[in-house]
Parts: sequence; structure tokens; C-alpha cells
Amino acid sequence: MESVRRCEPAAVGWASLAKPNNNICVIRDFLLGINAFLLGINAQPTWLFAAILLSASAALAAPDDEVNRILAGAKAPPGVVFEIVESDAGALEWAVPQVRQFAEALRQRFPGLSIAVVTHGNEMFALQKSQRETRKGVHQAVQGLVRGDSVAVHVCDTYAGMRGVQPEAFPDYVNVAPSGPVQINNYVMLGFVRVKLEKPAASPRVPGIPLQPPPGNTIADIANC
Repeated sequence: MESVRRCEPAAVGWASLAKPNNNICVIRDFLLGINAFLLGINAQPTWLFAAILLSASAALAAPDDEVNRILAGAKAPPGVVFEIVESDAGALEWAVPQVRQFAEALRQRFPGLSIAVVTHGNEMFALQKSQRETRKGVHQAVQGLVRGDSVAVHVCDTYAGMRGVQPEAFPDYVNVAPSGPVQINNYVMLGFVRVKLEKPAASPRVPGIPLQPPPGNTIADIANC
């Protein structure tokens, strides 16, 4: 009788599938991996998956609708993270007042709620130190969010680096995150609800001179951040 060959521990990869004798072992290891993954999912707290689902729906819902949904909830989420990613270099003129309006409503409903902002499009360059005078209103509003309202504001170092802008170019009240999307995902994994801001048909703008985007900025560049 032919003996049954034992599966030797080995790294499972596409190369191993090319070896007929390894197929049984590869399938076994693959199934064990799936089982471990499913067990890991079952071990996660339910609020985490609820937050992920809410954040996924936020990508489709208007920001007003998403904020109203949070306000209508019986319990506060662990936090809210506002995402700003625009090709318009002057987008913070309408986005920052929108954040302040939403933050005030959320904190009135849920005092002490953790709130963060991640800006990782062309608009984030308005927060450079060199733009303090030409974008005085934006900088004052962001300082008010950070120092007065305890709202963390992040920019994307990856995208800044693509445009030749160093982390030191941003003031100390702005946190330079290694990656904007990763920073958002980190918040979501903590249970934060993601709200992607959109320019409304009519909204107040922070006074100031329109910025010119750094040369070479495109939507494709932003997507790579």
C-alpha cells in the first residue's frame, strides 16, 4: 500500500502550485488560512465592523446626510474623521467653515466627541507656512479648530513629497501624516465614522486671495497619495 506523504511546512505561494506533489498540502494550508481569517473576524468587536460599514456608506452619502445620521443616533461613535481631497487649491475656503459647522453640531449633541480632519489633495498646500499671509483666513480658522476646538488636522506627506514640499513647510498646528488615506483608515479602524466633504452649491468662503496649485498637480497625482 502506498504510504500517505506528510505535508512538510513550507511557504505557500503560486510557485508551489506548479508542483503536483504539493497540491494537497497547498490546499490544506489555504483552507487553514481561510479558517484563521474567519476566526479573526469573529473575534473583532462589533462596533468596528459597524464603523467600517458606516464609513463605506459615507463615500456615497452627502456630508450633510452623514452628519445628520450621526446626530440622530442614540450613541456617539468613537469619533468622526472629515476627509478633504480636491483638485482646487482654494478648497479649504469652503471646507474649513463646513468642518466647523459640522463640528459644532456634533459636539453639541455629543460633548467631547473626537473629531479629526485629513486633507490630502491640492487644497492642503494652502496650509504651508508660506501661505500664512495670502491665506490668513484659512490659517486662522484651522488654528481655531486645532487649538480652540481640539480638532486634529492632518496633511499628507506622501503627496507633499511628490510636489517637492517638505514636512517642515507646514506649521506646528498641522500634523504631517505619512499618508492621508492611511491616516483615515487608521481612524476608521478605531471606530471613527468617515465623512467626505463636498463643495455645496452655495457656501461661505474664508476671505483671501485664491491660491495657484503647485505645478504638475493632477487628479491622478492626488489618487496616488
